Amino acid sequence: MGKGTEELGWRSYLQRLHTSRGYPAERNAHWFWAIAVDAMFVTMTFWGLSGLFTWWQLRRTRRLGALCLLASSVAATWLAIGMHAHLVR
Repeated sequence: MGKGTEELGWRSYLQRLHTSRGYPAERNAHWFWAIAVDAMFVTMTFWGLSGLFTWWQLRRTRRLGALCLLASSVAATWLAIGMHAHLVR
């Protein structure tokens, strides 16, 4: 079966969406999907950086915010190391 004629289940469909990359030469659904993914990256990066800037401006929240950043960094590092170990098995 060719690429366009095979059965595509939900799991495979979602995996392909997450591993899709690049911009095709023609403007089709794949091209618009790439635009949407890039727009989400820019939006979420701006949201995070503006949140950090706003948090830093509020002196009374700095200590609690710093603790949250530390806890989040530890959790993200632990998760990244754990997933790396799981995927290289």
